[in-house]
Amino acid sequence: MIRRLFRDRLHIYEQYRITFARRGSSSRTQALLTALQVAKARFAQRFHAAPAVSTLEVLPAYSKDITSLQAVDYFLWAVQRLFERGEDRFVSLVWPACRLVVDMDDRRFADYGTYYNKSRKLDFSAIQGRTLHSEF
Repeated sequence: MIRRLFRDRLHIYEQYRITFARRGSSSRTQALLTALQVAKARFAQRFHAAPAVSTLEVLPAYSKDITSLQAVDYFLWAVQRLFERGEDRFVSLVWPACRLVVDMDDRRFADYGTYYNKSRKLDFSAIQGRTLHSEF
């Protein structure tokens, strides 16, 4: 998922500092850094370009310590409530601040998943009839 999230974004700037939420006692820093490096390499290969000369810094942090991670946690919690319980009131509250939500498992409209944005609002009516695709 990390490779998909960053696949077209790691060639723009010279330096990236990416903060990930730390969960439990294990550090996923190396695994995340490897996924980001693979995303960079795949972008270069896909567009027949030299790999971006940018530095990647991965910082694990607890959500309680980083305000932006707290905000992301709330957004994700709101989306989870929609998908698991059918409650869209929390998504409705944060929707004006959202640019894009990608449901990679719902392939009703395209093989790459369903995109929700300003043109296609994410709410309960949008996910009714949702079909799931599993690669496992």
